[in-house]
Amino acid sequence: MSEHLASMDEQTAALVDLIRPMGEDIARLNARVVAIERRIDALAQSLTTEVGGQLTEANATMMRVERSVETISDRVPDPDAPGPIAKAREAITGE
Repeated sequence: MSEHLASMDEQTAALVDLIRPMGEDIARLNARVVAIERRIDALAQSLTTEVGGQLTEANATMMRVERSVETISDRVPDPDAPGPIAKAREAITGE
């Protein structure tokens, strides 16, 4: 029985020797994952800021275009209004 326990003790020690480096590898991988997550967060924040600024600029541009279209459409004659000949006829005949 003591030989069996000694054998189990040796096997346990061998397993610990195998597992310890794996734990160190996992700790290094975890540190990398944390660093990558921080970088991703920084990139996401940067993109959010940049895209937000571009959307604000695009919105301002669209509003300027809309005002320009309204200004131009105010200057375009009404297509349903009588033309110059009809106006002249109306002025002459009074109808």
